[in-house]
Amino acid sequence: MPHYAVLLKANNNRVFGEATFALAAAELRAIDAHVLGGVIGSCERQSIAGVDYLVVHTAEPLDDRRLAVVGNLSSLHALFEVEDTARFRPRLAHPRAVLANDLLTIQRYPGKTNEAFTHLLVNLALAASAGAFERMLAGEPLRLLDPTCGRGTTLNRAALYGMDGVGIDADARDVEAYALFLLTWLKDKRIKHRVDKATLRKGRVSTAHRITVTYRTPGAGGTDRVVDLVHDDTLRARDHLKARSIDLLACDLPYGVKHGSQPGPGRLERGPADLLEQALPVWFDLLRPGAAAVFAWNRRTLPRGLLADLAVRAGFTVESKVDEAFVHRVDRAITRDVLVAVRPPL
Repeated sequence: MPHYAVLLKANNNRVFGEATFALAAAELRAIDAHVLGGVIGSCERQSIAGVDYLVVHTAEPLDDRRLAVVGNLSSLHALFEVEDTARFRPRLAHPRAVLANDLLTIQRYPGKTNEAFTHLLVNLALAASAGAFERMLAGEPLRLLDPTCGRGTTLNRAALYGMDGVGIDADARDVEAYALFLLTWLKDKRIKHRVDKATLRKGRVSTAHRITVTYRTPGAGGTDRVVDLVHDDTLRARDHLKARSIDLLACDLPYGVKHGSQPGPGRLERGPADLLEQALPVWFDLLRPGAAAVFAWNRRTLPRGLLADLAVRAGFTVESKVDEAFVHRVDRAITRDVLVAVRPPL
């Protein structure tokens, strides 16, 4: 049986780093189920010559198509085909990147989601959305939504992959901070771009703002890509986006209370279940049939079974209501999990 040794990236986040091998194995198995065709056998952490690898056994050698997918694993640093314990043959594993990688790494702020974990969420959404991973690798247009985008970590990953990104957030400071970061980065890289701004007031208690950044990806075959930033309550997403206009959704649900939804004047729903009960049907409506939504959240404030039930009630098919593969500790107050839900095809 062929097997491969995956050397994972060094991780500066100690807590996330401790979970990296388990998360990488879970990510690979999820991608295998949807994209690779079920060729992955055992995945286990092994020390070889004093270096830890994720050793993966496969039913058959990975062809170029599968290697192109595996090359985009969120924690992969290098990939080797193992001929015996003393002979590692390097395999080319080129991650897709249409922009410079520092788009992900130079932005720093308190509470930023680890960019490798954000990468994992986007990969899971691509894998579970019908044909999306292959379309992304082929450079076809895809549109990703983060309905609680904060300062845009998920939108950066979408841009690096060559996808259009849409982010919605209720915090004007976060939206403005990300817009400033993105525009400064594009100017520093001398990437041609334009900015359009719009304000929505009619029939509203609070004003909504939209910033649309259109840029040309570098290189001879460059194409126009878009990042849309919306400052508004996520429950009003349909005011800005058409139904069935989103190819995939990835969201690290907020852990605090500042993102509480406002279902009416003077009301603020702070609990995650309260927000999701109202927001999931809205997000479901935005997704194309067959598109996936991937959520990361704190299991200490919302049980997995309750989130799964809310998603099913909104119309989603949940991949697994009981799954411990992605559970990991962030700090004393946060135990993070991941749930994959799909809008059923027509």
